[in-house]
Amino acid sequence: MDKEDRWSSIVMLFTYFVMLCGVVMTVWLTYGTIRYGLTWFIETGYRLAQIIAGYTFWINILIALPMVVFSRTRIVAAAIFLYSSYIFGYNLALLSIITTYVFWSWIGVIMGIFFAGVGIVFTAFAAALLNRNWGMLGNLCIGLLLTYGTKTLCAILINMGKKEDLAKMVAGVREDQEIKQKMQLNK
Repeated sequence: MDKEDRWSSIVMLFTYFVMLCGVVMTVWLTYGTIRYGLTWFIETGYRLAQIIAGYTFWINILIALPMVVFSRTRIVAAAIFLYSSYIFGYNLALLSIITTYVFWSWIGVIMGIFFAGVGIVFTAFAAALLNRNWGMLGNLCIGLLLTYGTKTLCAILINMGKKEDLAKMVAGVREDQEIKQKMQLNK
């Protein structure tokens, strides 16, 4: 098995694991909220999401950022940043639901969810802004920055990898052309 195949297999397995964890957590939070109410959701579900996001943040800082330095591990770092953006986005969506519910009740939550799926985040921004809750607005901004910052960093890393591959291909083509020219001169 080639090294690239091994890395892609590891990344694919990690992808399935993260997706399974997200589905299980969503089902668990939905069931708990229906059964025990929103107070349980805030005390248990969101706190768990915060803990997971905190660990994810430190994994990004301590593991993924040093991996960016080495060209062989950049693709793995890009995958870590991509999955991290989903975890931060999930956390942001939960915080947005809580914020909207606190300020505008279920009517605001339902309106926010029906605004193309991502509308709950902007509804939460509007609710925090109109109620002048600057701390909550700051938390939403940090969540938005983490979510789209890690996604952007992933895109930059993937683009860097493509440029390196392109440079290697161009260098290889030039070497082939030089070899062909030398062979023609020798004939």
